This record gives sequence, structure tokens and C-alpha cells, in this order.
Amino acid sequence: MVSITALLTLAASIAITAASPVPAGAPEPKSVDNCNITSVYPSYSGWGLGYKPKDTVMDTNLLYSYRLNEEYQLQYSEEILLEDCLEDCAGYGTANTCQGVHLGYMVPDEGSTAAPASQQVGCFLFNRPLTGNDFAPPPVNGTWTYPKSVNLYCPS
Repeated sequence: MVSITALLTLAASIAITAASPVPAGAPEPKSVDNCNITSVYPSYSGWGLGYKPKDTVMDTNLLYSYRLNEEYQLQYSEEILLEDCLEDCAGYGTANTCQGVHLGYMVPDEGSTAAPASQQVGCFLFNRPLTGNDFAPPPVNGTWTYPKSVNLYCPS
């Protein structure tokens, strides 16, 4: 006989899986419990509320990116959204293929610099560790706000 607890656990896991915001073809999330995670900040002063990866970094080092819809991201804390992004980085390709992550709010749609219509969160995965020189001010005030940039190394 199946217990009610087991059924509730199964139902909860199905609901979480069904609500996943990551598009098809995304990396398979992998735990970062045994990884070294370090924060990275811009090397220029006065970055205030926002900064973004420079266009050259986006063009040459970006592995994968996605934007979360407002409905999904408003349900979760910034810490959980960053952890999801880190787990996607850890699961991208073979070990340590992805080494840098940038998470930002009010991220414009791809190919645009205008502020999005809603509070859109973007997760960006990079093929190398990020440095303070990899960032620039956002082209439009009110975009790329409350960023978190981290490097990830997971021992094999």
C-alpha cells in the first residue's frame, strides 16, 4: 500500500517538473554542493544597481542563456534563482565546461537594449571564469539591475 506522504511527495515533484521555466535543450541541472563558488564584481567604480557582461564577452564566451518569465521568477527568491542558474551551469556539457554565471533582473529581450515590459530575469552561462573587467554599465538605466555574477569550479 502506498502512503499518503509518498503520494504527496510524488505529486509535488511532478508539479515542480511541469512548471520548469527552462526551455527545451537546456542543460541538465546538476548539484553544486561540492563546487567552489566565488562572487565577481565589476572593476569600475560606481556600478550602482546594475551592470552587464560586455558585448565582447557575450559574443565570444556565452554558452547558453535564458530568460525567466515574471510569473515563474516572482515565486522564488533571488537565492533560489541564482542556485538554479548555477545548477544549469554545472550541468552544461562535461565537467567545468561552464565556469561563469551572470543573473540579472530587468534583462532586455535578446537583441534589444530597451527595458522589458515586465521584471524579466536572465541567466547567462559562460565558458570561462568571469573577471571584474568583463562588465560594463547597462546601456539603458533601469536594465540589468540587481545582478549576481559568480564563478563555479566543480572538482571531478
